[in-house]
Amino acid sequence: MNDQLLPSKNFLSEKKNVKMSFSTSHALTDWIKRYIKKKQAEDPNDKRYKSVSSFIHYSLEKLMEIFEKEKTLEDLDRIVDKEVNDFYDNLTYKALIDQAEESVRYNKYFLLSNNVMKLYLAFRSFLMQGASFETDQTIRKAIKIMTERFGEFVRQNKIAKHLNYYQSNERHIFEYEGIYENLHYEYSKALSAIAGLAGLKIINTAYMKNYSRIDCEETFLFRETKLKLRERLELSTNNMAKFVRYEHLIDDLPEYSWLNAHLFNKTIISFLDIKSGIEFVQSKIKLLGKSINLELINAKLLKLFQNFRWIRIESEEDLSFQFIILEESNRIERGIVIQTFGDNLEKISGELYTLKK
Repeated sequence: MNDQLLPSKNFLSEKKNVKMSFSTSHALTDWIKRYIKKKQAEDPNDKRYKSVSSFIHYSLEKLMEIFEKEKTLEDLDRIVDKEVNDFYDNLTYKALIDQAEESVRYNKYFLLSNNVMKLYLAFRSFLMQGASFETDQTIRKAIKIMTERFGEFVRQNKIAKHLNYYQSNERHIFEYEGIYENLHYEYSKALSAIAGLAGLKIINTAYMKNYSRIDCEETFLFRETKLKLRERLELSTNNMAKFVRYEHLIDDLPEYSWLNAHLFNKTIISFLDIKSGIEFVQSKIKLLGKSINLELINAKLLKLFQNFRWIRIESEEDLSFQFIILEESNRIERGIVIQTFGDNLEKISGELYTLKK
């Protein structure tokens, strides 16, 4: 369209002496009037809502601005919820979806820390907007409205297909259908945590790839106006533990079964033979050689073997260490260490060794 044919902004905003009439339903008319009354109560000085005429004038003007940007009526369904978007902008950052999907791969089976859950308290406060706490119904209605808004937000941002919330037999039920497997699991875990912070206790969960359902019942915290942080964090942790079940981990990639093995003091890394162990160490030496000087590699290898729980470093400066694994039961692991350092290895006494500089 030729810009010269468009009226000026001032003309659109100030010339309101032409009447338009159209017919609409009683339901839509009442809906518009109720909305205007609500916005007037929130801000009596907002001129956009001083009358039905002002509201419709402003709305039509904004619509025409949208259409002049080559948008269509269908685009209205994709309008971002500004309040939800602003809320997320204060807590998050933009990221590539595929990169985020990869980065959470090994985090999804870990429970969130208390520091992260304290951050999620902001979600609870946001969810409870409009809840008077005078009746259970107002709280439930507030959760339903805000969940629908969050659901629309994640759908528009292409990280989920939908987030549904409904009530059945006094239970609160969340259904979440994702697109990316790891992100879906991570967000489902977060949803479990946020439900706990809102005072909802998980009774049952269902999980399949990119689909999860969480059934909750109300606790005394649901209608409690005080924060009661300790109780909410405890409920939130228990909720996550009910969702993050060990069978999920076992059914996933084999390496997930290795997670947290280091937490057991008597666990070590082992190889089936010396040859495969040496090949592994050589691959690490090659990587180390790309970033540090050769004289520092031995110190890093000692730290690697200590991480495997084969040795204990006695002095990083002298490069001395002791074996903490027995020769008769860990011949392969000790052999890998000895062959790795070769002639640079010097035995001091007993299990104590040092590396020549």
